[in-house]
Amino acid sequence: MVHEHGMKHDAVAQAAAWAVNTVDYHTGGEPFRIVPELPFEIPGATVLDRRQSAQAGEANILRQLLVNDLPYLSDASLRKSLELTRAILHATAAAARARGAKALFVFPSFGPPRPLEAHAEAFMVSALGDALPHIVVDIDPSHRLPVDGHPDPEGARQIAVAIAEALAHVHP
Repeated sequence: MVHEHGMKHDAVAQAAAWAVNTVDYHTGGEPFRIVPELPFEIPGATVLDRRQSAQAGEANILRQLLVNDLPYLSDASLRKSLELTRAILHATAAAARARGAKALFVFPSFGPPRPLEAHAEAFMVSALGDALPHIVVDIDPSHRLPVDGHPDPEGARQIAVAIAEALAHVHP
C-alpha cells in the first residue's frame, strides 16, 4: 500500500512509533520546522555517508512526513490566528485614531510587482486588511538577506519609499 504522497504504508507505520518534538518557525514568509533531536541515529563515517543515509533512510521518511503530511498550522488554528490578528489590527487602528493619528499597515512581499490576487499571501491580506488602510510592497527577491530572509538595506528602502508614497496620499 502506498500513502497519498508516495510513501509506503510500512514506512508510515514505522514513523508512528517515533516520538518527535519539533520547533516551528515562520521566517521571511516561509514556515519551517526544526527537529532538535532525532529519534534514531543516521549511520555513516563521513558527512557524505551520513547525507546519503539520510536521503535513503529514516531521516527521509521523517522529512517527508514533516514537509508533506503534517500541516504547519491547521485550518482551524489558522482561522483563529487570523481572527485574533485582525482584532489586534483593528484595535491598533482605533487607538491611532483616538490619538489623532492614521494607521497604515504594511505587507511586504518578495516577488515582482503584481496585483494583490497574484500574491500567495493575498488571502491573508484580505482577511486582515479589510477596511484598514494598508499597502502591499513587492520587493525584488535579490534584496532578501540570506541569513534570515528579511529585506536587505535596499529592500528596506523600497518599503520606506512605498510607505512615504502611501502616506502622502493620506496626508496631502
